[in-house]
Amino acid sequence: MLGKTPKYHQVNVFQTPLRNFINIEHELVKLAETINWDAVEVEFKAYFAELGRPGVPIRKMVGLMLLKSLYNLSDENTVARWVENPYYQYFTGEFVFQTTPPIDPADFSKFRRRIGEQGAEKLLKLSIQLNAVTRIQKYSNFRNVNTVKSGTIIQ
Repeated sequence: MLGKTPKYHQVNVFQTPLRNFINIEHELVKLAETINWDAVEVEFKAYFAELGRPGVPIRKMVGLMLLKSLYNLSDENTVARWVENPYYQYFTGEFVFQTTPPIDPADFSKFRRRIGEQGAEKLLKLSIQLNAVTRIQKYSNFRNVNTVKSGTIIQ
């Protein structure tokens, strides 16, 4: 069954929203805002059953797979870094900082099996688009010229 990412979050006195203490100019924050996550969810929704226990939200799983690809990490390292990195958490749709792993590293292989070759091609396409955007951003930051046009990935 499809796990859903909450659209609205109730403010909690004891938890500070990630946006209140992260740098909103960080490349992962900008990248997260560039991706049309609703379109990503529509693309991957077909791989989830209608009944059963809800799975991990699509944004979280796809986001983790993209982080794994962008930073060339193993399954275990991706999960370990997610726990300690608020930017990884923001990228995958978290609202407040989490101190527990979002998934077991074995869930990566389960997700890869679930989406199959067709879903892997969609992930690869998205990953290539993100790599191109991050390369452009790094180059434009190096030259101190903003050449990145606003837009969304996966339209």
